[in-house]
Amino acid sequence: MTIRYFILVSFLFLFQNASGQQKEGANWLFGGVGPSSPSVPGCFLNFNGSVPVAAPFDFIGNRGLGAATVSDKNGQLLFFSSSGHVATRNVVNGKYQEMPNGKLFGLPSTPTFSELTVQNPGNLDQYYIFIITNALFSRKHDLYRALVDMRLNNGFGDVINNSVQLIKKNVAPGMAAMLHINNQDTWVLSLNAAGDSLSSYQITSNGVAAPVYSVINGPLLSDGRIKSSPNSEMLVFPSVSGSEVYQFNRTSGSISFRYSLTIPDSTQRSFSYAFSSDNSKLYVGTWNKPRFPAGIYQYDLASGNSQQIQQSVNSIHSFGLASQVYDLQLAINGKIYFLSNDSSKYLGLVNYPNQYGASCGFNLKAINYLSKEFIVTLPALNQTLFRNAAILQAQAFKDTICLGDSVQLSAYGAGAERFRWQIANGLSAPSDTMANPFVKPTVTITYMVIGSSVFDQDTAFVKVTVLPKPGGVTLSGPASVCPNVQGVWYRAANAQRQRLVWGLNGGTILTNAGDSISVNWGNANAAAGVWVVPENYLGCPGDTVFFPVRVNVVLATQTPLGPDTLCQASASGIRYSVAPATGSVYTWGIQGGSITAGQGTAAARVNWTKLGTGKLWVQEESRTSTSHCFGVSDTLLVRTNPSPAGTASIYGPKQVFTFAEDQVYRVLNPEPGSVFDWQVTGGQIVAGHGTGSIAVNWDAAGEGIILLTETNQQGCSGNQARLSVEISGAPEPVFYNIFTPNNDNQNDAFVVRNLKWYAENELIIYNRWGTEVFRKRNYRNDWKATELSSGIYYYYFKAGGKSWKGWVEVLK
Repeated sequence: MTIRYFILVSFLFLFQNASGQQKEGANWLFGGVGPSSPSVPGCFLNFNGSVPVAAPFDFIGNRGLGAATVSDKNGQLLFFSSSGHVATRNVVNGKYQEMPNGKLFGLPSTPTFSELTVQNPGNLDQYYIFIITNALFSRKHDLYRALVDMRLNNGFGDVINNSVQLIKKNVAPGMAAMLHINNQDTWVLSLNAAGDSLSSYQITSNGVAAPVYSVINGPLLSDGRIKSSPNSEMLVFPSVSGSEVYQFNRTSGSISFRYSLTIPDSTQRSFSYAFSSDNSKLYVGTWNKPRFPAGIYQYDLASGNSQQIQQSVNSIHSFGLASQVYDLQLAINGKIYFLSNDSSKYLGLVNYPNQYGASCGFNLKAINYLSKEFIVTLPALNQTLFRNAAILQAQAFKDTICLGDSVQLSAYGAGAERFRWQIANGLSAPSDTMANPFVKPTVTITYMVIGSSVFDQDTAFVKVTVLPKPGGVTLSGPASVCPNVQGVWYRAANAQRQRLVWGLNGGTILTNAGDSISVNWGNANAAAGVWVVPENYLGCPGDTVFFPVRVNVVLATQTPLGPDTLCQASASGIRYSVAPATGSVYTWGIQGGSITAGQGTAAARVNWTKLGTGKLWVQEESRTSTSHCFGVSDTLLVRTNPSPAGTASIYGPKQVFTFAEDQVYRVLNPEPGSVFDWQVTGGQIVAGHGTGSIAVNWDAAGEGIILLTETNQQGCSGNQARLSVEISGAPEPVFYNIFTPNNDNQNDAFVVRNLKWYAENELIIYNRWGTEVFRKRNYRNDWKATELSSGIYYYYFKAGGKSWKGWVEVLK
């Protein structure tokens, strides 16, 4: 067994999400049959599970050779086309419904030889359908294109009006698709009827570009199939001698010849093809004249040069007389399926197409396609969808979910037949052995899966982001209203700007303004109320917030909202309010103050004039078409405390030297129990903050500011005091004239006080005979008269353009 481990896990994860296949090729709908009734069902092959599942399907256009299918990235069928008709995914009475404009050529049934679907890189809701009409007994087919928009027809999609256009006349019946080097655009390739020229059409965000022509030396057979490799680098055509393999330039759209491959049995002719998922093997299906056999052959494209590749040919299977291999097709699981008239209404299978010879696992009758007649064509699938079919893929149906939601994971590709998910948050046995388990994570998590077959083992990862529950909101509005009052507003405090879903009992919403609603209330109701649910951008709901509302003629008027503790100095113009109800009249009552504004409304202004406890209440009256309502609120008690008398005074030096330290400032006549807030600009408080006295270290020259606010025991603050301090100049140096250098750490050196103001200086020491015994620039109070005897010495000190001299005694 070959085991491939990806050590750079993070790189693998990014690679798979950036360029890995998804499930656009997960559904095959096809049904080209012989000349029988149009009611014969086709085959719907679903690759979303660990093994493909076949089921019959019915559609008017399922009898042509041309068929194409496309799904979304999660493997959900979008639409399919057959015989010039385009069907939606909508099924009515067991039959797929045609798009309103799905009859592309206006005929009940239009023979088509091939159809191919390519997504519009400029609009991911749109898909081009390329159609080659079948001229039956003539080799002159025509290439058309149509454009489907999935936003039309209520999301089931429709062909855009007038989008069916003839692109080129006289083409061969086969088509292929290649991925452009920019990994966004697609090339659609078509051979001309003569087999000597190839047209490459680049599908860009601006539409279908003009073709790039490649001349082919020696005509190719124009009645066989064309197939591209999953990596969009090789293209194979049938020829008289066998098969012609060309190199494709993903940038320019041109082709160049690589080599010719012949069939060992010269009586057989190449007709159908499939590349292995790793692009290393080419499978060729043949057909033959009556009374001669056909077969499937394998070529090892990695074996070396063209001669070595020819020598590597293996006959995978030889069919009976008068047999034909109609079609071969790679699937998202990394396996190859084929149709032949020798498999008796079964799909054949190459189980391990990346393996050489008999190890490829040939199975003639793998899947019963459940049709009454044999089918001669598989859907023409864009091979770029399978560019990473050799790699195990893992994805989630939704990569971002709400907390509490479940999501289905999916693993496929690399020919894997068994799957083992690593047990993790939200994933437990026995789901860990499923290809597509459902998980319910509670946190953002990356899941790991190992897929294996007889020959290979591979690892893939998928990240599921779990969005937390949206934050809560609070509701405000009148909790008591008069029956049948109209237009009452309720508001939500929605700081996170979430989407809000409103609801209520006992009334109807008149206006929804997002963060607020107005309500028409009904009859008396003790169980009425408003509720709201916040949602995030993904629609994840938060907790429901309920706001009960009493609908009654006896109003339970709200107690006024506003401050209940004030200071005397700031007790004027104070706002009080209740939640306003439309049509209500509010009469305010007060003791200990006066109403200065807002009488009659839901908000009033008050001046409190007396110290101590005051009272405030409001009466509410409302009249509606059916009721006269009245209510009185509870009384709000408001205490007004005294503020400090006057403005505090600051005492301390108003002029200091630069960098002066431990300068003391204090409050004159403080009130007992007061707390003081000091603020200093131009210096730092080093002691006493919060008390009546502080010590300050001042900075460089300039103006210093001291601000002081006094707060009394009742929590009321007085006016702010201010003191301006001039910071300038420097103190004279002071020279101590005796020191005792005896290493007792006391007075061991010659000290010059205020030295920090004279950082750039020079000190010279002389003995009594005038001889210099010490000199130092930028002296730092560190001369200890080492190696000198006791006695009188003389100093000379220079700094800032000034000098000082004197004597000093050394005592040892």
